[in-house]
Amino acid sequence: MRKYRVISLFSGAMGLDLGLERTGRFEVVACVESEAAYCETIRANQSVGLLSPKLRIYQTDIQNLDPIRVLRE
Repeated sequence: MRKYRVISLFSGAMGLDLGLERTGRFEVVACVESEAAYCETIRANQSVGLLSPKLRIYQTDIQNLDPIRVLRE
């Protein structure tokens, strides 16, 4: 079964992304979220093992993010 690597945009607290990962078909490799409270939740879930320790968190407005940089990283 193929596993798709995805980037989560406007991630919120990543509830949808957690569900996608649990299907075994998706690996969320990066997320983009501008709200600090949501990013704190993402980091907390990451620290207890609900999200990959390799997950890249971009805490910024998507308008300020270079898509080439995200794909490269």
